[in-house]
Amino acid sequence: MEARGLGPMEGRFEETIRVDQGYVLWQPGCWPEVPSLGLGREFKYAHVQLVFNASDIWATEPSAGHSVFVHVRHRELERAEWLARQAGLSVIGPGGLGR
Repeated sequence: MEARGLGPMEGRFEETIRVDQGYVLWQPGCWPEVPSLGLGREFKYAHVQLVFNASDIWATEPSAGHSVFVHVRHRELERAEWLARQAGLSVIGPGGLGR
């Protein structure tokens, strides 16, 4: 996020929230098929979440920075890695089960 910056909507959200915690959740409809990984299209677990000033998906654990979470089926963690590579990025944290 530091390298690419925030888009107009995310920037406005950040200005509004300031030091409080909050999040924006995008639901793109589905993740694409990734034949090279044996992954079909995924509709249910297809979310990207930007969390401001917190380190958990519920925005309850205060943090000095922001976090990005990619929601995929727990058996398809390689999809998150593939998605990050499409943006020229990499996964930096461990996978975890949603609560």
